[in-house]
Amino acid sequence: MKKAIVLIFISLSFCITAHAQPSNISKEQKIYELSVFWKELCYNFANIDQCQGLNMDSLYRVFISRVSETTNDFEYYLEMQAFAAHFNNGHTFCSLPQNLVPFLCTTTLQTKFDNGKVYLRNIGLHNKGAKNVHAGDEIVKINGLPAVEYFNRFAVPYVSCSNPENKLQVSMFSLQSQCPNRFALVSENRKLTLDVMTEKGIRQVIVDFDLYFNPNERQKEHQNNIKWLDTASHHNKHADFMLIPEEKTAYLRLDECDEQTANTFFSYWPQIAEQKYFILDLRENLGGDGNAYVPIIPHLLKEDSLSYSWYGMAKTHNSAKKAWGMAKKLYYDDNEVDEWFKLNYYPYVDGTAFDTVISPNYQPNPTPMSDRFKGMIFVLIGPHTASAAEGFAITLSQGKNVTLLGGKTAGANGQPLVIPLESGINLFINSFKSFDFEGNDFSAGIQSKISIDFGKDSVQDVVRKLVKM
Repeated sequence: MKKAIVLIFISLSFCITAHAQPSNISKEQKIYELSVFWKELCYNFANIDQCQGLNMDSLYRVFISRVSETTNDFEYYLEMQAFAAHFNNGHTFCSLPQNLVPFLCTTTLQTKFDNGKVYLRNIGLHNKGAKNVHAGDEIVKINGLPAVEYFNRFAVPYVSCSNPENKLQVSMFSLQSQCPNRFALVSENRKLTLDVMTEKGIRQVIVDFDLYFNPNERQKEHQNNIKWLDTASHHNKHADFMLIPEEKTAYLRLDECDEQTANTFFSYWPQIAEQKYFILDLRENLGGDGNAYVPIIPHLLKEDSLSYSWYGMAKTHNSAKKAWGMAKKLYYDDNEVDEWFKLNYYPYVDGTAFDTVISPNYQPNPTPMSDRFKGMIFVLIGPHTASAAEGFAITLSQGKNVTLLGGKTAGANGQPLVIPLESGINLFINSFKSFDFEGNDFSAGIQSKISIDFGKDSVQDVVRKLVKM
């Protein structure tokens, strides 16, 4: 009987270990999928000019050994994402396979990067030492490393971001972050040791990765009863509205572009329309549906004619022109080839030939002039303004009554090409360059005409700064 119990225990232990260390993808499949990614990037990635010094072929060779040496499926995903991160584009990345989610956990830690330092934003109070620190305290070290160095070593290499200056901000811990550093295999029992500078000196906090995506009943109970250091921050709404009567200003923060975006806006529109200034805050809006903001545009812009699209240019291929161009490069001296031929054929050899695939399509503003906003509009943008939110900001920028200001946006705009792989990973590849209505390339992010850092200013302080500009 004891022998049977031992055998059952060994069998159960093996099942648990196997369940906690998913290793279903063969070495050959890993190399094949990396090769698919490399091939599709060669043909379709539009932003290689943002990757100064990158040789795609050399990078591919390096990662063949890296992906083939991974010991489980999660490690493989991390290497594929690290490969994608080299292309410095917010719309060029690998999605986390859904079949891995049951094996993973995350943490209640939330951090913020500001002015070269890492700060505590929020944390679950059940973590050891969490009651001795406060939101806003500086995190000096993580696992014995200076906090910034920790993120540079263990998070930034996995961040797909068009603006290199934003990579540390994007790599911070948050419940919404897709940075792989946020996740860990349940079997790893991962922990972080934080050295936090408080008013009373350095305090140590031990952070558990104990938020499970596939929790059992005990884990569910624990997760449902977590108390947070900063309750207001944890329960933050995805939208916020405020009237500042003394400044004749309405403020609206929208953190998503989804089916509720237009409804949220129009619920406040009667109050917005009466003000002299309107501040639209998109600084934490990661995007979503590119059609979500379309109904809003005609009400905010004074123009009689407007467009919902800007300029876009995609890589183009022509096998014959590539062949003719390659023949000239191989068999002719450079001075024997006229400039017209070089201009029209060599780009197909070099992979730098582009065609316009989108251009502004102006149409009458359907909103009567009497119902359009009559005042000034300030659109706040920053490193976390991405994808559809960038489209929202750029579309508004055609208005003469609109000013974009803040920090440079994420640079994740346009339609990514999505390629599903057998492993469950979806490849995303940015498919075209984006240009605003004045012809400025904003593929690497929108650079507002007025750069301003609001720091820790309250909404009221932000409003006062803007209306006095």
